[in-house]
Amino acid sequence: MKRILALDYGQKRIGLAISDPTGIIARPYGLINEPEKAIKKIKEICQKEKIKEIVVGLPLNMKGEEGIQVQKTKAFVSELQKEVFLPIIFEDERLTTKEADKILREMKVKARKEKIDTLSALLILEQYLGGKE
Repeated sequence: MKRILALDYGQKRIGLAISDPTGIIARPYGLINEPEKAIKKIKEICQKEKIKEIVVGLPLNMKGEEGIQVQKTKAFVSELQKEVFLPIIFEDERLTTKEADKILREMKVKARKEKIDTLSALLILEQYLGGKE
């Protein structure tokens, strides 16, 4: 049994997705709207859901290079690692936000801003789980 938590890190919001206990199926888990409380909330989620691994989207640019947002994401993960003693894996998240926005537009979802980060986290987790097969 290996439940995995995925994060789509942003400075204003963090999208969350979680796998089933077998680590096969991904589902949305919500959003953290208070970045200053993010580490505490993630730690609580990890304990409550018995998380064994965390996957964090790494926002590389289209050339696969690291930019300022990658540095911010890595700094956040560094702080998270001090509180949550689990393996943390980075997953390339190029185009997940665009894909999430496209999906929400096709579904005619009006409040896309509130859902895009969670859907992006779900896509990151699905990509990670698919790559493990």
